[in-house]
Parts: sequence; C-alpha cells; structure tokens
Amino acid sequence: MRKMSRYVSLAFYLNLLPRALVSSAWGVPLSGAYFIGSQPGDDCATLTAAVADLNAEGISGAVNFNNREETFTEQVTIGEFNREAGAGNELVTFRGLPMSGRT
Repeated sequence: MRKMSRYVSLAFYLNLLPRALVSSAWGVPLSGAYFIGSQPGDDCATLTAAVADLNAEGISGAVNFNNREETFTEQVTIGEFNREAGAGNELVTFRGLPMSGRT
C-alpha cells in the first residue's frame, strides 16, 4: 500500500482563494466555480475581469462562471486560452444565477 503524502500542493490552496487574491503572474489555471459580481468574496467584479483571467491563465478542468443578479453592460470577446494537459474537452460555462424571489 502506498503512503499518502501529508503535503498538499500550492496550486490546491490557490484554487481555494478568491480569484482576485491570486495573481495571474502565478499562472494558476482556472478550474471549478467562480462568482462574478460586486458582493464580498466574489472572484471577479466584471465579465471583463473574468475573461481576462480565462485568457491569461487557461483552464485545468471544467470552469463555471456564475453571474450574480446584477446588470452587466459589457461586451467581451473570449480569445483562445490554454488547456492544461488532462483538461480534455472540459467546458467553460457562463450562467446567470436565479434572481431571488423569482421562480
């Protein structure tokens, strides 16, 4: 039986931090769920910032950008982005979160 390491990679911890705290200079590819909006703890304040992270850092797995119930008036262009080895055909999804009080 193989012994498990007690050490967890820095990349694992960086993915737990809000996107705004992780500098793109560190080159941590995106993977998981991110929130776009102006609430405390949101990863990006604008769609432009989210797409800039995507274009600069690429992905290492499926990425879901969840847009808060705010008005975004931006127009963004998603360019080519890197897929880390093993990311395969993982999707990048932008979706609006349901507005509270609506069904």
